[in-house]
Amino acid sequence: MERSIPRGPVSFFELGTVIMASSCGRWFRVCLAGAVSLLGLAGCGEAFTATGGGTTGGGGASTGGSTSMGGATGGSGGVTGGSGGAAPECTGNQTKPCFSGDDINRNVGECKDGTKKCVDGMWSKTCDNEVLPATEICGDQLDSDCDGSKDNTCPCTGNDTQDCYGGPMGTAGVGVCKVGTQTCMNAAWGPCMGAVTPQDETCANVGVDDNCDGNMNDVAQVGDPCNTMLPGVCQSGTYQCKATELKCIQNVQPGDETCDGLDHNCNGVPNDVMGQCNIQLPGNVTCSGVLKCNGNTVACGSSIYLIDNFSGGNANWTLQGEWAIGATAVGGDPPDIGNSDPANDHTGSSVDNKVAGIVLGGNINTEVHGPDWLTSKAINTNKPGTVFLSFYRWLNSAGLPDMVDMVEVATTGGNWTPLPMLDVGPIQDGVWTLQVFDVSAFKSNTFQVRFGVKVLNPVPAVSSWNIDDVVVGSCPPN
Repeated sequence: MERSIPRGPVSFFELGTVIMASSCGRWFRVCLAGAVSLLGLAGCGEAFTATGGGTTGGGGASTGGSTSMGGATGGSGGVTGGSGGAAPECTGNQTKPCFSGDDINRNVGECKDGTKKCVDGMWSKTCDNEVLPATEICGDQLDSDCDGSKDNTCPCTGNDTQDCYGGPMGTAGVGVCKVGTQTCMNAAWGPCMGAVTPQDETCANVGVDDNCDGNMNDVAQVGDPCNTMLPGVCQSGTYQCKATELKCIQNVQPGDETCDGLDHNCNGVPNDVMGQCNIQLPGNVTCSGVLKCNGNTVACGSSIYLIDNFSGGNANWTLQGEWAIGATAVGGDPPDIGNSDPANDHTGSSVDNKVAGIVLGGNINTEVHGPDWLTSKAINTNKPGTVFLSFYRWLNSAGLPDMVDMVEVATTGGNWTPLPMLDVGPIQDGVWTLQVFDVSAFKSNTFQVRFGVKVLNPVPAVSSWNIDDVVVGSCPPN
């Protein structure tokens, strides 16, 4: 709506009415400026027209003029307003290039600008069809990450080669170790060819440093203790390279046995001192024996399994009938045939003077009886070598067919075997007589010997058996 302001002088209040009545709207500042101008210059021009839209007003002093319906003509400093809103960003089907990535990659390599379109006077928020930096694809010969170089993040290109080595640092070029070569294949390094890395040291490569530590044949186990599986002191060993093999070599070679509880000769038996020696038997008789340990000392004669001069009584024997063990005795009725019992034992000891015999100091019962036995305890004769039974006898007998004197041996199970007597007729010993039998055929863990007499028919008075210094051992007395 338009309203004309009549010409002629107006008061300040009239001007305010005009301004208010002119619907200044958003042009209030322009109107106010004109009012100031009017107050200062006593004039605002011929007329002032206000509309809801734009306004054309004078910016300088008014010179007067005619009034028209479309607006007012003033000075050259008038202001032209818009149509009521902000100006559009674009029009129609306009487009423009765009790139949402870093400008340093824009239009580099595979990166390309996209396009923004005009939509209702505004540029679209999306950048269509742009190409941004991406991860390099090895071997495609493209600059996918848009940094100006093709495949520059790939391990290799073309037919490149390089040295390669998978061993520990510092071992390449030492001993058998050496570097190899890798060739580029489809933008990736191929296998390492020709490289030699450290290997376990072996005795097979004499003079070769297999583990590349600068030392030849330093096999891991060489020098370590080991068990040779040999007996005795030969069991302890040390690993060594022998020829092309790692072997456990014994530290000590077999030697002479001593009585220290160790197996020095490595035969599995400690303290078995080896060697021949002479055994002193009762009656100043010697025989060959072997050396054995007796505590911490070496002794000769441990090949004797039983030795008895009867000084210990009947500890090793069982007695039957008229058998007795004790001191020799002379007296009683003299025998009808032969000799009386001895006055001294064979051993010659002045301490015990003991023997085993039938009625010591007397004669046998002449009536039919027996057999009566003097039987030894069981002893172990199951040892290497020969076994002999020896004893000294003082025997007086009527002999067969009235009387029989016997020596028997038994193996396991009590199977007794008689030994052949050198004489079976009347026997009339007046001195101690050595008897020796090879009993090797009867060796056992429970070997026994027994001496017996049996009266088959009534006989004259005889002194019968006297026995001393019984020996069962590996050698006979001489």
